[in-house]
Formats: sequence, structure tokens, C-alpha cells
Amino acid sequence: MNNQVKIAFYTLGCKLNFTETSYLANSFNSDNFTIVPFSSVADIYIVNTCSVTSSANSKSRNAIRRAHHLNPEAIIAVTGCYAQLKPDEIMEIPGVQILAGSNQKLMIQKLIGQLSEKNKTHTYVEPSAGFCSFEPAYSFGDRTRSFVKVQDGCDYKCSYCTIPLARGGSRNQSVSETVNQVINLYKSGMHEIILTGINLGDFGKTTGEKLIDLLDALSKTPMPRIRLGSIEPNLLTEDIITLLSETPNLMPHFHIPLQSGSADMLKIMRRRYNPELFALRIEQIRKCIPEAFIGIDVIVGVNGETIGLFEESYRFVKQLEISQVHIFSFSERENTDILSVKPKVPPKEIEQRSKLFHKLSEQKHTDFSRMYIGTNRNVLWESSRKANRIFGFTDNYLKCETEFNARLINKVLPAKLESISSTGTIISKPLHYES
Repeated sequence: MNNQVKIAFYTLGCKLNFTETSYLANSFNSDNFTIVPFSSVADIYIVNTCSVTSSANSKSRNAIRRAHHLNPEAIIAVTGCYAQLKPDEIMEIPGVQILAGSNQKLMIQKLIGQLSEKNKTHTYVEPSAGFCSFEPAYSFGDRTRSFVKVQDGCDYKCSYCTIPLARGGSRNQSVSETVNQVINLYKSGMHEIILTGINLGDFGKTTGEKLIDLLDALSKTPMPRIRLGSIEPNLLTEDIITLLSETPNLMPHFHIPLQSGSADMLKIMRRRYNPELFALRIEQIRKCIPEAFIGIDVIVGVNGETIGLFEESYRFVKQLEISQVHIFSFSERENTDILSVKPKVPPKEIEQRSKLFHKLSEQKHTDFSRMYIGTNRNVLWESSRKANRIFGFTDNYLKCETEFNARLINKVLPAKLESISSTGTIISKPLHYES
């Protein structure tokens, strides 16, 4: 290819998708390629799709059409879960020349280099049942934190979910490989990593190890901050909670999917825990790490969720000592067992239920934030700048802002948390700067 080929990326979906896109983008970041915004006229467009909802499918299709409109002569490569699950739908969209399934995502640069016919869709999609290799990835260059992919796929069979079909079975890289990766990221200037995976708590299944083995090994590295990504409540053990409470560079931050606070709904969704276990995990965290940020996931409007079961779920979440609720509106997916479950919740009712949970989440987050106003906490200031402000996060994941100062970038520094802004961030005052 000629020098300075313009390439643009568009990503939908989960943190793992964004991590893989960042890793892929960095593989192109050489003298031969210039990364440009997706809204620009580019020579190559790469769309990393999501298929968790019908809306995600629609957004994926719109992104592809937008790329083709921007430059009808461009190479358009499409990958991700939607590409894995619905390749035939994508092949009907004009302009797509490379269609890469989930297991070929990180090979796109090679596939582009091998492209022979520009006016033809070259399809590289294999059945997810055959996925056995693990492709490592990490984000780099986007901010002062790095998302590190340590696990992929899922062996769970939740009745509403297509992720196992899109990502394959659970697999991971080894503890030693991850440790080496994290040490290299630290040497490159990263001060925080976030461990990510489709089912992070299942780490070690293919290598005969456990997540706590990984955390213990990483705690001995020079990386100042290590965060857990989303972890299933049945896989979040007391030992893991205790280790985080005793280890300075393991951050007091949990993201635990609940999905529903109703025992009946959890059975319908085929989740592997009940509300009692979930409440116990929250209680254990609060006892060991009182200052921990605890975010949870809830899905509203799943088939079978009567008004009574929704109210049961809402009451359960309301009484939990948590910091935030991430709300997802249910969307039926093909080839899932939930399709046969009734009653089906009307879209307007789903919207109303979502609004109630969003209001509850705002209140939970405000209450948690207020507890730390007037206190001092360490903040990692990021490189992003907006309206002459700089932003960062405390160890317990409170988003802070202060007047921009370049000396703060990528520094972990104590700051006084002074007040809550209208956007929910905490206006903070750094107590001193490092030279």
C-alpha cells in the first residue's frame, strides 16, 4: 500500500470490543497508516460490531452505510459479534469487502493486505463452536488507563444471551503471559489496567489456574492500579474480596451483574445464583472494603417479567448498599430460549421500568459520592481535556475534575474532593504536583 493510507475505526458494544479495536488500531499505527476520525473520508473503514440488542444491530448497519457514503471506493472491513452471528445480513450492505468473524478480528490487517478483488465480499467466519485459541489484546494510547483482555468466550447458557454463539467457549491466556503484558504496559507509561473478559471470573479454565492466582501475581507487579472488570456474583469469592481489601494496588471497585432482583426471574434467565447470594456478596464487600465502589447490571423487560416480578426486583436493588446501576432494556435475540417465555413486556412498559431504575441509579451514585465530599483521595488524572478541565478517577472510581494543568497528566496524586458538579463529577483540588 501507498504511504499514509487513511484508516478509520468504529466500535459498538462492550469494553472488550473497545479493547480489541484499540489493539487492532495500534497494529496499523505505523509509517504506512494514518488513523483518522470515522466521520472523515478514509481509505479503509473498520467497523467492530455488537449484537447484544436489535438496536446494536441497527447501529452497526448504519455505521457501515455511513462509511460507504463517505467514500464509496474505500475498503470496508466488518467484524465483531453481529458479523459472527449474521454474516448474510451484512453481505447485503453495499461496500463491504471483508467480513471477519469474532475469531478473525485481530487478523484484519493481514486480511486487508491479502485483498485481491475490491468489488467482492471476502468472508472469514467460522463456527464459534470451534473457537479454541485465545487472542490477547489491550488498549493503548487512548488514555492513561489500559483495558487488558485476559479471557474470552462463555460457557454459561443464559436463556436470553447469544454471546456464547458469537464468542465461543471460555478460554484465557496464562497468568505468566498476563504478568509480562502488564509489566510491559507499566514500562510504557501506563499507571492503571482494567482486567476484561466476557466471563472474567471464569479465568484460568483453559490453563488450570484461577482468577485469584492472576490477581495475586499482578499484585506483585509495579503496576500502581489494577481494577477488576465485570465478574459474576457466583464467581466472586470471599478470597478475592479479602485479597482486594489487603492489597494496595488492587482497587476497591467491583462491577457485578445482577440482571434481576427477583428469584423467579433469575431462574427464567438461567442465572447461576439467587438474590440471597448476591446480597451476601454485597454485604461481604461492605464489611471488608467499606469504601468500595459497587456497580451492578440490571436488565428490565425480559420475557416473563410481570409487574409484580419487576417490583420485586426494584425493591431488592433499592435496599442494596451499591454505588450505581447500569440498566439495559431487554431485546429479543434469535436462537435463544427466552423467545418462548411469556408474557412479553410492551416497549413502552420497558421504557418506564428503565426510567425508574435510572432515577434510582442517580440517587445511589449521588449518595455514594456525598460520603466522600471533604475527604482526600488519590486521583489518577487522565490526558483528556475538555473546556480547560482535566478529569480523573479516585481509587474507588469517583470521577473527578479540576482546572487543567499538564503537570497532572498520568499522575496519581492526592486531591481534596470538594463538591459535586451538575454533571455528577466531583470538583477536586489537587494537594500537590509531582515534578
